[in-house]
Amino acid sequence: MVRAREEFIAAQPELDALKLVFVDETWAGLAMSRNYGWSPEGEDAVIHRQIRGKKLSVIGAMAMDGERGLGFVEGGVNGEHFVAWIHEELGPNLHEGDLVVMDNLRVHKMVAVREALESYGAKPLFLPAYSPELNPIELIWGAVKNVLRGMLPRYFDMVQDVFREIWETLPSEVFARTVRHCGYAASC
Repeated sequence: MVRAREEFIAAQPELDALKLVFVDETWAGLAMSRNYGWSPEGEDAVIHRQIRGKKLSVIGAMAMDGERGLGFVEGGVNGEHFVAWIHEELGPNLHEGDLVVMDNLRVHKMVAVREALESYGAKPLFLPAYSPELNPIELIWGAVKNVLRGMLPRYFDMVQDVFREIWETLPSEVFARTVRHCGYAASC
């Protein structure tokens, strides 16, 4: 694993950052709590919401030029969901020669996923195991979820709407900065 990470990091300068599209999944739901809070001196802050409910899986893609696709699945993402998302959201936003950078989730490594990407002129590029810091979309997820936590949506349907609204209002420069921060595009 260490060797694979070192080799990937050494090869990063050779990658054309303008051709990289970063994909990942995250989750959102009503049970998300704020990360911090305030209280009167001597009392504990209450930041946990006592809510249980459905989980919303979020699939997203980003590149130096901004967001490239966003999709939602109630519950978990399976291969069928992921391939459908490629065709409905990601594929139309891919360019010939793009490299779609993903982690090693079993769903990402399916033959149907590779074939779907190749039908749009793109190829998969897999990150080394246990290397989320090499995927800039992880930073974007953190920022979006931080805003979402502060808004505390009350209804499950609101979670998706609020998540999409936050995602779509991020300026393209934020995406470019996160790509550079993760070691890509040092010269861009």
